[in-house]
Amino acid sequence: RADELLDRLSVGVSAAPSDAGHRGVAIVLVGPVHWSRLEMHDGAAQAQAQVHVDGPEDDDVVLVTELPVVEAIVEGRLDFGLAIDRGLARLYGPPAQTAAARRWLTLGAGG
Repeated sequence: RADELLDRLSVGVSAAPSDAGHRGVAIVLVGPVHWSRLEMHDGAAQAQAQVHVDGPEDDDVVLVTELPVVEAIVEGRLDFGLAIDRGLARLYGPPAQTAAARRWLTLGAGG
């Protein structure tokens, strides 16, 4: 279920404009401690979801959340910006990178 939701999330994030900012976000789902990554490659039409990774890569912003939050975002019941504002999703990393990641996630997946 988590893999399917993360794949659907990557499709939504792909809708972000190409200048939206940061293009690598490591996601850890609290509970199962499930690490995944969303990454937009230059020239790609869609963000790629990499599931079951060991952890973040060097320049990744880390997104910590829970599966029900991802599900609500994917289903359009919650937008990323509100999830972050309410503390349901948290971004960790240098301020400029977390701001760019937030912009990318909210413009693409709803925010």
